[in-house]
Amino acid sequence: MESIIAISRPYIELIYFISSSSLAFLAYKALDQIKVAKNATQVQSKRESIKLAAERCEYFHKEVQPEVIRFFDNLKNKDIKFLDECEVVVDAETIKFKPSKDKEDLKKLIEEMDSFEPLFNKLEIFSMYFTGKIASEDFAYHALGTSYCKLVERLIPLLMMNFFKEECKHIMALFSIWNPRIQKLKDSKRKEELQKELSELTEKNIPDKKINPIGT
Repeated sequence: MESIIAISRPYIELIYFISSSSLAFLAYKALDQIKVAKNATQVQSKRESIKLAAERCEYFHKEVQPEVIRFFDNLKNKDIKFLDECEVVVDAETIKFKPSKDKEDLKKLIEEMDSFEPLFNKLEIFSMYFTGKIASEDFAYHALGTSYCKLVERLIPLLMMNFFKEECKHIMALFSIWNPRIQKLKDSKRKEELQKELSELTEKNIPDKKINPIGT
């Protein structure tokens, strides 16, 4: 019996070694497939995020901008100067404004409050896609960041009112993300760096570059 065990032991050990190696190889391949699937999911997610951002930018041009025109035309037609007479100061960390004290103007403003909702609602819908991390805010920032922040800065005296504050939280949240980037570009040190870079520019040959879609 012992001789049979002694004779068969090398074969048993060989089978065990082969089985262990096979299991290790299969485990490695499984992990590799998981990694590939994860990368593919990340690429797909990024592609969808950029696609949604592009759609939101189109929404801004088609839906929000016409409301902006109607909004300011209405203020002009009603001779409401509240926004023009408010003092707004925005820096990296705080927003300060001094409201207009013209009682007659405030009365006319209050009478028109309901007419502001179409613009504010569409701005809120636009903004929540980015603050909710559904669409790529970085992609949209390069397309609309400056225009968006200029608009919101003009609307701050209204957006900061309790009447609108809770309903417009995504508008201000996106403003707080994008505006510091714009302010950074306006920083004097940054301007000096840009001026130096421009002064050092010489005629250069720019090679043709092909932009491949994400994931290719």
